[in-house]
Amino acid sequence: MAALDTNTNTITMRMILAPGVEHPDLAEFNQKVQALARVLMATERRVAKNSPNLVFRVKRLRMASPPVVEIEATPRLAGLDESHAVMASVIADIESIQPQMHLDRELHKHASAIMRLGPSGDIAATELTWNGRTATINSATAKAFEEAQGARYTTQGSRTGVLLALNLRPEKPRFEIYPVVGGQVRCRFERSKVEEAIRAVGKHVLVTGRVHWRDHLDHPLLIEAESIEVLEPVGPMPDLAGVGGKLIRGADHDGW
Repeated sequence: MAALDTNTNTITMRMILAPGVEHPDLAEFNQKVQALARVLMATERRVAKNSPNLVFRVKRLRMASPPVVEIEATPRLAGLDESHAVMASVIADIESIQPQMHLDRELHKHASAIMRLGPSGDIAATELTWNGRTATINSATAKAFEEAQGARYTTQGSRTGVLLALNLRPEKPRFEIYPVVGGQVRCRFERSKVEEAIRAVGKHVLVTGRVHWRDHLDHPLLIEAESIEVLEPVGPMPDLAGVGGKLIRGADHDGW
């Protein structure tokens, strides 16, 4: 086995396989690689204040046990290399996942993305190594994240906002609503309401249904939409600069 790269612009992901598993399921392997890519890009947006300049490339790939992927970050523009800060932040963010951590909306979203690197199916744990530091995402990390979020409960309620990011692929289709104040809320609904949801895309709506919460979070995790009512626009539209992509998605579900 070749020595792992110790450059500060390279991060190595090692997947620890579950007992009895010699080779990982390809779909799970791909999911972990995609999850790491999303974490790296999201971290760069935060570090670089939404002015990303890095290109992340696969430098080395090994499917033997344990599977290993090395990702190298290179700047598009010379002199604007944030790779060291991005890699260091990813390791620190994993290490910060503790039962007592306070999760605001943005931190919860980022930690949730990190946890997609954690245990699932054939993969018992994931190790990320950068510059001699290793952070592990395993069952203990998953337990700590669960405790930080608090107990799950549901209430009957409603939210208003602009309906965007309609995703028709999952068994239960989904969309997001963007309120005038506050972050977006994810919603899922029965297929019988697909036409209703399509007609509401880009419009101000009132979504009513079962709202999922966590004790330690001040924002809803999800709404199981029972009704979607189109309203007259009220006040300024929310800033949608960070939405990106299509208003209606029929292929990718981005993990949700």
